[in-house]
Amino acid sequence: ADLVVVSFHGGAEGLAAASTPRGDEYFYGEYRGNVRKFAHSMIDAGASLVLGHGPHTLRGVERYGGGLTAYSLGNFVGYAAFSTSGHLKYSIILRVTLDKGGVVQKVKAVPLILSPAAVPKVDPQARALTLLNDLSKADFGPQAVFFDEAGEWRP
Repeated sequence: ADLVVVSFHGGAEGLAAASTPRGDEYFYGEYRGNVRKFAHSMIDAGASLVLGHGPHTLRGVERYGGGLTAYSLGNFVGYAAFSTSGHLKYSIILRVTLDKGGVVQKVKAVPLILSPAAVPKVDPQARALTLLNDLSKADFGPQAVFFDEAGEWRP
């Protein structure tokens, strides 16, 4: 394919799962994979973009090889189905622009906040961007993606 985007559901869940660990993850005794190894292998195999979900919380964004991985975008919609306590109420929508060869040109992160009933709306205070940048820096160091105040990043 000329362009490969991979979406996966993996990793532990909940308030304690915001950090993207090195190695295997478990949730209530169930094996939930090694999301870093998976994402890196997908990019090594030719994917340009890897989008994770499953932890029900934001996780950081990493540049790896020629690709980009968002390890968890948080929750989007789940009327009264998800916890919105603490940082679980923050999510993002990613708008990613790729060229014809699959190279990331720019990324726009739209910060969301979930109501107590888990209905999303754009967060004018952009608190998800601060959380996302903090998680990215802590988990990925020099490979972290940092979004500016407008939610934009360019390689």
